[in-house]
Amino acid sequence: MSTVILFVTRTHVGGLAFAGHGAEDAMFDAIKGLAGGDRSSKKDQDELETLVNAARAERSALTALLKQLTGRSAELVEANEAFEQVRQRASAATASITALEKRIHEMDQRAGALGNIEERIQALAAAATTAQRQTEKLLGPQG
Repeated sequence: MSTVILFVTRTHVGGLAFAGHGAEDAMFDAIKGLAGGDRSSKKDQDELETLVNAARAERSALTALLKQLTGRSAELVEANEAFEQVRQRASAATASITALEKRIHEMDQRAGALGNIEERIQALAAAATTAQRQTEKLLGPQG
């Protein structure tokens, strides 16, 4: 942190402070301030002290806010890492589900083909039974 010190000479006109009226006024105000002979100097000191205290309070509040934001930043980094892990797991699960869908589709096709084969086997068995009966009729005693 850097500290900035400003030397501003002021002239009070109607309760307003104006900067830059020369070194003579500044010296006169400084002597009056040391002697304690000017009420406006005490008022200026009180105003300056109030302003410094307000600045300190604001600085403390900003420091607390910065610490809070820094803490939340760390939480966000952790949350981001957790989110990335979840995303990777979801991606792996999606890949596994896609592979399973492909295998199920292939098995459905095979099952459909087996259904056709079963029908053909039954038709073949029926034809064999019919052929056997006809053969028995032809070879039989009455045939």
